Amino acid sequence: MHVILDIFSGRANPTWELSQQQANEFLKRISYLKPTKIFHDDNGLGYRGFIVEDKLQIFEVNNGLVKIIENDSEQMLHDKDYILEVWLAHTAPNNIDHNLLKTVEENIKERKKHPDK
Repeated sequence: MHVILDIFSGRANPTWELSQQQANEFLKRISYLKPTKIFHDDNGLGYRGFIVEDKLQIFEVNNGLVKIIENDSEQMLHDKDYILEVWLAHTAPNNIDHNLLKTVEENIKERKKHPDK
């Protein structure tokens, strides 16, 4: 599974691969999430979440939500405690800028406190 930290505009976003063990853990964590009709449009500048790409699916993880795109269908899941988003930040390899990841984690904490912003 390929992970993209969606944070930059105008330059390449940080990317990395999940190990097989991490990919299995990711899918396990996804399986615990409940479907929702909640939707947040977050196309602004700065941190916009994570995109996880697999052969058949794309997972957009942001703002306590996970959008699963497969073929022509979409499903939205609720990660109300942002557990998956925080977990993905912790899978980043050592070559990803530590200060950038700290900014991401602070942004997630702030969004968790104020989910309607």
